[in-house]
Amino acid sequence: MTQFPILEPLSYKEYTDKYEEIMNALCEPFPRGTVKKKNDSDKSAHIPVQAYIQRLNKAAGGFYSWTVTTEKPIYHLEQMKLEMRGKLTIMNTSNEGMGFQNFSYIKDSRRIQDFDGTVKAAVRRALVDALNNFEAGWKDLAQYREWGYLIENDAEDHESAGRKEGTDIPCVTCQSSLTEEEVEQLQRINWKVMYCDKHIPDFVRRKF
Repeated sequence: MTQFPILEPLSYKEYTDKYEEIMNALCEPFPRGTVKKKNDSDKSAHIPVQAYIQRLNKAAGGFYSWTVTTEKPIYHLEQMKLEMRGKLTIMNTSNEGMGFQNFSYIKDSRRIQDFDGTVKAAVRRALVDALNNFEAGWKDLAQYREWGYLIENDAEDHESAGRKEGTDIPCVTCQSSLTEEEVEQLQRINWKVMYCDKHIPDFVRRKF
């Protein structure tokens, strides 16, 4: 997956304007629901690599190059991890990334199971790491990370705005449409009778 930067010369203003446009598009919050968690720990929150690649192609297609810089995998045998490295260049700015992938041996041999797939997975992780150095995904992951308070984050507002959109589910008391957020909080306690926030009985609210 290599894109080749355009060859046409740009003026300083054209260059800075284009670079700013790419960075803004690259670092804007992902669509709601993109962030996934492997378990209940916030540390497991992540953005799938496919979403990163799609964002990179959309934001910087034709203006970036991705080069794998390790000729051979680097093995960390104590951890049973395989490492690959690469360099992502967007216009004239480059960041390096490192990707690690667990591996195992085929039984009774020193051959790695699914060697090609393991190397490709490490390369994808290296690309994500390089994109991380361009701050892609920071706004989405900030709320799950200790460093999140450092980020000028509108992703949470973006997420909250979606949850405040109306549904076609009426409140049993006033018949007004519940927001997605109101439905979600009732579903979390497996409550079947739908109330808007204004009309939730106290005995139900205490279950939240």
